[in-house]
Amino acid sequence: MYNGFTNPLIVTDGNCEMIAEVEREAKNLFDQPIAALPYSQFKLFATTGSRVEYEESYMEHRKMLCASCAMVLLRKGDEWLDKLCDVIWAICDEYTWALPAHIVRCKNCDETVTNIDLFSSETAFALSEIHYLLRDKLPQEVKARIEYELGRRIITPYLEKKPKWGKNNWSAVCASGVGATLIYLGLDEKFALAKDNLLLNLSDFLESFPDDGCCLEGCLYWFYGFSHFCYIAQLLYEYTDGKINYFADEKVEKIAFFCNNIYLADNFCIPFSDSPHTYNYNPGILHFLAEKYDGITIPPTQYAEKFENSARYRFATFLRNLYWCKDLPKDKKMRNDVVVYPDSAWYINRKNSYIFAAKAGHNDEPHNHNDVGSFLVFDGGKYILDDVGWAKYDSKYFDPNERYKGTSCTTSLGHSLPIVDGCAQKFGKEYCGKIVSATDDRAAIEYSGAYGLDTLTKLERCFVLQKDRVVITEKATGDFENIVFRFTTRTNPFLCDNEVRIEDYILKCTEKADVSLSHFDFEPRFAGFGTEKAGYERVYLIDFDLNGKKQAEFILEKQDKNNFFL
Repeated sequence: MYNGFTNPLIVTDGNCEMIAEVEREAKNLFDQPIAALPYSQFKLFATTGSRVEYEESYMEHRKMLCASCAMVLLRKGDEWLDKLCDVIWAICDEYTWALPAHIVRCKNCDETVTNIDLFSSETAFALSEIHYLLRDKLPQEVKARIEYELGRRIITPYLEKKPKWGKNNWSAVCASGVGATLIYLGLDEKFALAKDNLLLNLSDFLESFPDDGCCLEGCLYWFYGFSHFCYIAQLLYEYTDGKINYFADEKVEKIAFFCNNIYLADNFCIPFSDSPHTYNYNPGILHFLAEKYDGITIPPTQYAEKFENSARYRFATFLRNLYWCKDLPKDKKMRNDVVVYPDSAWYINRKNSYIFAAKAGHNDEPHNHNDVGSFLVFDGGKYILDDVGWAKYDSKYFDPNERYKGTSCTTSLGHSLPIVDGCAQKFGKEYCGKIVSATDDRAAIEYSGAYGLDTLTKLERCFVLQKDRVVITEKATGDFENIVFRFTTRTNPFLCDNEVRIEDYILKCTEKADVSLSHFDFEPRFAGFGTEKAGYERVYLIDFDLNGKKQAEFILEKQDKNNFFL
């Protein structure tokens, strides 16, 4: 079988805990009715901008699909095959497999039903993979229904339209669903017709990464996009008897190693762009990559994603978590290194008692935030100075006319970045910065270009990283009148005598400055799904107004707890 799959699914040291969890969840789901997806929820994105209600119901079908299929593969009884067939039938009954947020431009029912988005592609991957794995068990009517729905919703639209999704994770996810469908159903002639466009889709995905292999979309989207790329790449490798081998590509190898660098500790990750602060990893893909490339590290199993806490129930990922985790991961050594992504302009330093990360880049990156020059300091499981990551997705969040308004997660006003004459950074690729130097103990970023102001001719920040402190030197030149240096944290700061206490650290300016504290609240995406706290979070803004001065030195220093002011 493809992918090293077996039927039945074999229980191993690496997957036994996951299987036990899935069995518990499956038994809880067995008597639960398989509800139709209601129009009253479907229409909400168009009427209110909310995605949550419909997507929760939609994902419940996918949760049932994963759990019941696993029970069939574990041969837990004929009743599970009946349950699986019922779930498949309900999914085939869905009006469209695409999400409402992705079909707003569809003009009629036919366009809506045949829209190949991320989730229709995932659904195609799931149903075709089940058809392949259980072709000797599924009733003929169910197999025929799967083939019919895949034909009208995925195969025919793809062959007719030869779609392109651009240089982003969509190209990998959508191509993987289409390619898997054609391979699993044994449609060799149609695969031949689709092949050139599928390879162009995958090329677009790889081009979304700079040559250094950094994922500008962050941790979650690396797992999502690159995992699906690997799923189809492995299928193509086996289907073509090794003639198509993406894993021999140097850039693919560099992208694979991004997972080694994005984690700060445990399940804490670098939250640049639309990224969470914590992410419980998908173990299957890391075990797979560890077999492909020497040096891929796998976090402890306690930080692997739990089935019950999944927000999306992605079938292809779920199945590979069960099949590809044959052994327990080895203990990881503590990192003590510096990583520089020169093309992406990321700098990560783990050589001190804290972990430091900074970025330059430009303000039209995938899942962009206007954040050129942003940085964070992480120590002991806490973000001392923070990049606040993503917020809840709704219609306004991806509307370019709304996304960069005010003080929010996506604007420079919500990051540790200066405000020049009351102005924030601008959106656009031309608004950019660069790392001008990077060593084991310092990094410097020039980022005046991110503001697009004729009055600002130079803006450089230099970070000097010492054992228990970070020294930040800010230098600005130009005809502007005033600059306010802002720092952000989600930890409640305390102000005393123009110094700010954040956890065990003191932040101060060596120049005379007016210091003020304010805040804004935001709701992280997937709040309460096991990777983020539930509900709204508060971001504290620490402003140092230099009253006309154009350069300053800031010191963030770890303190002896016994010497803190009250």
